Amino acid sequence: MTKSREIPTEGAKKAGYHIDPLGVIFVIFPFNFPFSTPFRVIIPTLVAGNGVVIRPAGITGKIGQAMSDLFKDAGLDQAEILFSNHDDTEHIIAHPAVQGFHFTGSTGAGKNLAALCGKHLKRTVMELGGNDAYIVLADADLDFAVDKAVASRLRNCGQVCTSAKRIIVHQGLYEQFAAKLKAKVEAMKQGNPMEKDTEIGPLCKEAAAKQVFEQIQKTLASGDTLLFGGEEPKGAYLKPTAVKVNDHKKSYAAQEEVFGPLFTLTTFNTEEEAIELANDCVYGLGGTIITKDTDKGEKLSRLVQAGSVFVNNPVTSFSNLPSGGVKHSGWGRDCGQAGVEAFANIKTYFIAK
Repeated sequence: MTKSREIPTEGAKKAGYHIDPLGVIFVIFPFNFPFSTPFRVIIPTLVAGNGVVIRPAGITGKIGQAMSDLFKDAGLDQAEILFSNHDDTEHIIAHPAVQGFHFTGSTGAGKNLAALCGKHLKRTVMELGGNDAYIVLADADLDFAVDKAVASRLRNCGQVCTSAKRIIVHQGLYEQFAAKLKAKVEAMKQGNPMEKDTEIGPLCKEAAAKQVFEQIQKTLASGDTLLFGGEEPKGAYLKPTAVKVNDHKKSYAAQEEVFGPLFTLTTFNTEEEAIELANDCVYGLGGTIITKDTDKGEKLSRLVQAGSVFVNNPVTSFSNLPSGGVKHSGWGRDCGQAGVEAFANIKTYFIAK
């Protein structure tokens, strides 16, 4: 992956580019996948020859310590866990040894951190918020579409950047889809995540559940119709909720990220309208299209403004495929060759004949 790339060039005996390391890369991760997500960045960044300093989320300190122990046991001294305060962030970014910064988190925090990196001229990769569209075409298998939507949206109790947040379903399927969604979700058990039969756990903390509940109230106030749920949280437990979006441009949840178990359902009549709705959002992290016609799904996927678009499978990450966003969902890529080159000096070479 880090071999030099040779590119045939006029007048050159040899030409192309080398992949050289930049230096130390400072990485900040969120709480929702505190062990698996970091390695999507750590491994490609190390493969490029860099060192990595990683700050875990404040509420996942024990995971950070476990990672630190793992690095030491493996004899890996190129990666180090750093427990620091938010007040220390600019000092770390400004350090001359630090040549790049990777952040996974909210768009609001990303804007502030990107400004710091701009001030100190440090390369960045930002994976920020998402409000992913999940398009259900007229020919879709309803049970399949509902099952995949639920699996995506309620994974980790909805605390996933790329979950199916905006369900955009063909008008002819809407009533059946909504009924099946309600029946499936209300039959699921919510409770202690350590119990084997639990299907939906709590949010990360009580404050998060309260915030999502407040966002649900905002989306109802913006004109959306409650389909089911909408109850106040009990501690960190919040029951899944679904709303029908009546005006996509005015709907709070259709335009803002809700990091919790809220489904929004919007209807469309034509495929052109579906794509227009999917793109009517400042975010562009991922998107999904459900259809029996995979050729059509592939063509439509090219029209969705997102970093990843999957057909007949909710968006997820693969170590060999680039992952990232566009618009307010950030820039740069993790995973695969793109992840290796994200924090590398792509050094062009030219050897004259």
